[in-house]
Amino acid sequence: MISKLGGIPIRLGIAPDDLSELKNKINEAVEKADIIATIGGCSVGEKDLVPDAINSLGEPGVIVHGIKVKPGRVTGFGLVKGKPIIILPGLIASTLAGFFLLAAPLICFYNGLKRECLLPKVKAKMDQDLEADEKLHYRFLPVRLKQVNKNLRAELVAGGPGSLRRFLDYNGFILVSPGKKFNGRRRNRSYIVRW
Repeated sequence: MISKLGGIPIRLGIAPDDLSELKNKINEAVEKADIIATIGGCSVGEKDLVPDAINSLGEPGVIVHGIKVKPGRVTGFGLVKGKPIIILPGLIASTLAGFFLLAAPLICFYNGLKRECLLPKVKAKMDQDLEADEKLHYRFLPVRLKQVNKNLRAELVAGGPGSLRRFLDYNGFILVSPGKKFNGRRRNRSYIVRW
């Protein structure tokens, strides 16, 4: 995904659930990259040590830990030695939500581009109704866009938040606002951000 947005990804491998190892890996990333992204280890379990590792490397550390998006609620953002660090959850759906909502705009900013240049918004009719989240979270939903009689239609891609198959079949996503309902039968239209 970083490559598709014009960045050059540098993979530094997997760090074990050890505070010292995580600090070393994040320090290595700070030396080699302009933007750092971690995946996993950021929820509320006893082995979720990424926020602690970031905070132990100096101020300001973690600035935001938790966003009102499902999936992706434990996504975070911080600064380590003046460099931005995106804290992504480990489940694939949560990883993608955090990436598109925080990392993608940051990569665009670093490239001197508006987000819409790389992730354009298009109008499409939903094939089914969508319900808003009751707990005031936005919903990040992968969709498959297709052209039907010169119009774009969007259908939800089936599968749970941990389903990799779900994210192999999508070519866009929708953010459903809290309290908003999209009724496909009434021909309401929704904005889809294509990837």
